[in-house]
Amino acid sequence: MKAFLRILSCFAVSVSVLACGEIRPVATLSESSAIGASAGELAQKLEAIMEGTLYYSEADYPWTAFHSRVAVSKLYGENELRLALRVPAGAPIRVYSANDTREIWQSLREDNSSDPQAATRYGKLHSVMHENLQDVRFIKIGKGDSGALDFFVVGRDARGFLIGVKTIKVET
Repeated sequence: MKAFLRILSCFAVSVSVLACGEIRPVATLSESSAIGASAGELAQKLEAIMEGTLYYSEADYPWTAFHSRVAVSKLYGENELRLALRVPAGAPIRVYSANDTREIWQSLREDNSSDPQAATRYGKLHSVMHENLQDVRFIKIGKGDSGALDFFVVGRDARGFLIGVKTIKVET
C-alpha cells in the first residue's frame, strides 16, 4: 500500500511544477547516522504518529517523515531551505508565519473532528514536535493553484537540522 501511495505521490508531483525525484527533502530513515541517531529516531516517531493519516486537499495523501542533512537558521532563509529540502532553483517557497502555523494546526484538528483518531494524531504530532523542536513551521513548495505541491511541517533540532513530516497538497 505504501509503495502504491508513493507512486501516486510521484505522479501527482510530476504533473505540477516539480517533477518526482527533483525534491528529495529527506535523509532516509536508514541514513540517520549521517546526521545523528536522535534526528532519525524523532523522524521515526513522527512517522509512527502519522501512520494511516491522510492530508485532505483536492486529493488525499499520506504524511511521511523526513530530516534534513543541512542545518537551517531560525529565520528559515530561502537559500538555506533550498539546500536543506533540495528545492530546485525557481520553485517558490512559502514559510508560514508563527500565527499562520497556529491557524493551520487548529484547522487540521477542526477539519478532522469527525475522525477522532486523525484529530488525536494531529494533536500528538503537534505536542511531540513542540516538545522536541524549535521554530515549528509549515512550509509549502511550489506555486499556489498549480497542482500538487509539497507541504511540510518542520522544526529545527538543537543543531539546526530540520525534522518533520511532509505530504502532497493539491491546489488547482
